[in-house]
Amino acid sequence: ENQKKLSAKALGLGYLEENMLEEAEVQFKILIELAPEEPSGYTNLGIVYLRMGNYADSEKNLLKAK
Repeated sequence: ENQKKLSAKALGLGYLEENMLEEAEVQFKILIELAPEEPSGYTNLGIVYLRMGNYADSEKNLLKAK
């Protein structure tokens, strides 16, 4: 379980760094599913949506990260 969270986070960040936004989105959604209490999943998903120009979903996820 913990390994899955770390893997999803690491993959998501790697994809985000490479600007592979769809792939990053999938990984951060997995992270949120595995660890809904962890703000980094929402924060990073918000960044993905921001880069996609999806401002409504970006804001929604960034507010959940508080």
